[in-house]
Amino acid sequence: MGSRGTNLIVAKDSRVEIYDVTRTSLVRRYVFDVYGTVISMKAFGDKNTKQSQYLFVLTRRNKFFVLSYNKATKKFLTKAAGNAQDRVGREVQMGTKVAMSPRGRVLSLHIYDGLIKIIPIQRGQKLGEAYNTRIDELKVVDMTYLYQAGSKRPMLCLLYREVRNHVTGIAQEKSLTHSLTHSLTQPTRKKKHSNINRTQVPVGSHGELSEETYIKTYSLDLKGKELVRSESNEFQTRSADRIVAVPFGGVLVVSDGCLEYFSLGMAPSDLTEPSNNTTTTTTNTTSTTGTGDGSAGRHNRKNRPKRDQYRHTTFGNSTVTAIGPIDDDRDAIRKGKMRYLMSDIRGSMYIVVVTDNPRKILTQHIGRTSIASTISYMDNSIVYVGSSKGDSQLVKLCEEPNENGSNLDILETFTNVGPILDMVSVDLERHGQCKLITCSGAHGDGTLRIVSNGIGFEEHAEIELSGIKGMWSLRDSFEDPFDTMLVQSFVGETRILGIKDEEMDEVNINGFDGSSLTLFCGNVKTESCDDAIVQVTSSEVRLLSMRQGLKQVFSLTSGSRVIVAAGTYAYFLLSLFVFIHQQLYIQVHPHNLSWD
Repeated sequence: MGSRGTNLIVAKDSRVEIYDVTRTSLVRRYVFDVYGTVISMKAFGDKNTKQSQYLFVLTRRNKFFVLSYNKATKKFLTKAAGNAQDRVGREVQMGTKVAMSPRGRVLSLHIYDGLIKIIPIQRGQKLGEAYNTRIDELKVVDMTYLYQAGSKRPMLCLLYREVRNHVTGIAQEKSLTHSLTHSLTQPTRKKKHSNINRTQVPVGSHGELSEETYIKTYSLDLKGKELVRSESNEFQTRSADRIVAVPFGGVLVVSDGCLEYFSLGMAPSDLTEPSNNTTTTTTNTTSTTGTGDGSAGRHNRKNRPKRDQYRHTTFGNSTVTAIGPIDDDRDAIRKGKMRYLMSDIRGSMYIVVVTDNPRKILTQHIGRTSIASTISYMDNSIVYVGSSKGDSQLVKLCEEPNENGSNLDILETFTNVGPILDMVSVDLERHGQCKLITCSGAHGDGTLRIVSNGIGFEEHAEIELSGIKGMWSLRDSFEDPFDTMLVQSFVGETRILGIKDEEMDEVNINGFDGSSLTLFCGNVKTESCDDAIVQVTSSEVRLLSMRQGLKQVFSLTSGSRVIVAAGTYAYFLLSLFVFIHQQLYIQVHPHNLSWD
C-alpha cells in the first residue's frame, strides 16, 4: 500500500489494523471496523506481480468480502461481498477452514460437514459463482492447496481424522458420510429406526475402534465443478494438527513433537503408516509390519512410501501453536530449500528447514517469545509474533546468539490484556477510583494486570539529557504537516536534533545562535520565505530562514535582558527586566519584525 514496501495486517475480533514495517518498529497506518468477528484473512494479487493487492476477509457468521486499496485516493474499496452460509448443513466441529490455491485461482471454505465450498477467482481478481462439492471426510483438521508444477487442476490436501476398526480396516465414520450429508440436504421424515444408528462392526470381528489421522488429496475439476479423489495419495500420519504446503512439492505435516514430510508424488499405494522409530535428526521410514493388531494386511511393504518420498524428525514433546514461512515461494523453488519459523506452547521458537535435494528436515531452537498464534516474517529479519494468550511481539532474527544464548532480539511489545480468566475491582489508593486487577494470559504468558482509567503514554525513544531548560519542535517549512527538528536549550548553549532516515542527529542552521540560552523558538509565517523561524535569547530576537540564514536581529539595550518569552506564528510577547519589569510586544510582518 504505497511505496513503503511491506505492510502488516492484523485482525483483532471486529477491527482490522494495517501497519507500515520499518527497520525497528511498526507504524500504524490504517484502522477500520468490520461488522462481524474476523476468523480468516487471505491476501492475493495479480499473477504478474509479487505484491498482494487484494484482501479476502471471512467473518464468524460466514459473511465474506474482498478489499482493494486505491493508491490515488488512499482509500479502501469493496470489490466483492457475499454470504457463504447455506440453508441446511451441520457446521463443522473442528472450526471453519479456508484455503487458497498458490496461483490464486480458487478459494475453498470448509464450513459444513461433508461439504467444501468452492469460490473461483476469475480474471481481474473477480469472484465467480460459489458452489458446493462433497467429500467423504467428516472431521477435517486442516486443509491446504499444494504446489503442482505444470498441473492444470488445483490439488487440495486434507488432514482428517476418523474412527477405524483395526481388524477390518473399515472406517466407521466414512460409511456414515453419504447418509449424513444426504439427510442434511433432504426433508426430514419420521422413521422408527435411523439408518445411521444401524451401522455396526461386522459380525465375528473383535477389533478395537481407534481414531486415526490421515492425509488425502483431491484434484479440483473447475469445469465439472467437483473434487476428484486421488486414491494413490492417502497416507496415515501421527495425530497432527496442521499441514503446510511446500513450494517445491509435497506437504509438511506438523504434529506434537514431530514433523513429517510427504512428497505426494509417488506411485499408486494404499494407506501407509509412518515409522515409530524416530531420532532427533532426519531419518527415513523404518516401519515394520505388525501382526498383533491385524493391520499387516493393509500396510504391506510395497504400499509404503519410498525412501526419497518421506522424511520425519522430532524436536521434543511439545504442542505446536503456529508455523509461518520465511522464504518466498519462488526463491524456495529456485534454491530447493524452504525455511519456516515454528512456535510451541512453551513459547520456544524454532527454525525448520526442508530441503529438496537431498530431501531432509532440519530443526534448530533459536529462542523464546510469547506463545504465538500466528507468525509473519516481514523483511530484513523482522518477524511479527501475534499472540492471543499473551503480548504480541516484534522480534529480529540475529545470526549470533546474545548473552542469554538466544538468536532473537525483541524490538517492540504490544500489550494484550486478554484472555481474562478472572478479575476484581479494587480501590488501591482509596481515592474513590477503582482499578481492575485481571488474571490475563495463559500457560507461560499468564500475568496479573492492573487496568485503570486515564491517559496512557507510549514511549518511542529515550535520551538522557542533563541541565535542559526548554524544548521546541520545528518544521522544515511552515506548511509541512510534521515536525522534523527538536530544539534543546541548556544553560549556556542550544542544540538542534533533526530526523534523517528515521534516526536523530545533530544539525546546524545558518544564523542560529547556539552559544546562548534559548527562551523561545518556533516557526513563523512570512511572505518573503516559507521556512522562517524566530529565536529568542536573553539579549536579542533573531528572524532566520532555514535555507537563507539570518534575516533580521533585534538587540536589547545595554543593561536589559529577556526573562520570559512566548508567542505564536505571528506574535511574540517578551518580559524584560531593565530597572523595572516591562513587557515588549513583537509582531512578524511580511518582511521584518516590529515592536511596541
